[in-house]
Amino acid sequence: MLFKHFMYLPKNFAEAFILNAIFLICLFLPIFFSNYIPLKNPELNYTMYSLLGFALAFLVFLIINKFFKLFDTRIQYFKKTTTKISLWVIIVASLISISSYPIYFIINGMEDATSINFAYLLMSVIVAPVLEEFFYRGVILNNLIKNKSVKYSVLTIVVIFTISHFNFASIVGLVLLSIVTSFLFIMWKNIFYCILFHVMFNFSTYILSYSYDMKFILISSLIASIVLFLVIRKYKLLKVISDIL
Repeated sequence: MLFKHFMYLPKNFAEAFILNAIFLICLFLPIFFSNYIPLKNPELNYTMYSLLGFALAFLVFLIINKFFKLFDTRIQYFKKTTTKISLWVIIVASLISISSYPIYFIINGMEDATSINFAYLLMSVIVAPVLEEFFYRGVILNNLIKNKSVKYSVLTIVVIFTISHFNFASIVGLVLLSIVTSFLFIMWKNIFYCILFHVMFNFSTYILSYSYDMKFILISSLIASIVLFLVIRKYKLLKVISDIL
């Protein structure tokens, strides 16, 4: 009975917190050692050790899954997708990213980005969204929602996902990202839409990080916010969320 209890974790906030702590330890352990075994190229140092951290986290959770079945094999994580929904996911992700970016820009200041770091682009736009969505939505949210209410589960995943990034400047964007991807998963049980949203959100933020014109950023944000408001109003998205809750 005790072993059965640990199947399909987590079942509550405490277990979700512990699983997330294991994930973060795996992720940051290689980064910690990067200070002692640095690469010759300083620009690649953090990025390559971060990729190593994601690989370690993936390996550890595959091992844990072997014993405790974190992934629910009854769910088709990549169900049949539609072009229409995918396009809307891309549009809304870009709008939310652009709308929330000025807050990050004002708090964090300009990024020291003079050239494109393709390794960092790969990590932040492909690797991180894929692994994070499988972990936070595919494992934590999916298992929480079987034991708790939708409101409890979404609130838990939003809090854990946001604080795990240790980035106060991005708090608004992270909260919105987590809320939308959580409801995408709940509505369609399709991790592809979550990954696509996360990819587009990170990619839009990455592109904006190369703009040093505050006026351009604010105007872009204003336009994106207005369009986003009109989309939410036209399709009554807040009512959709309210009905799910």
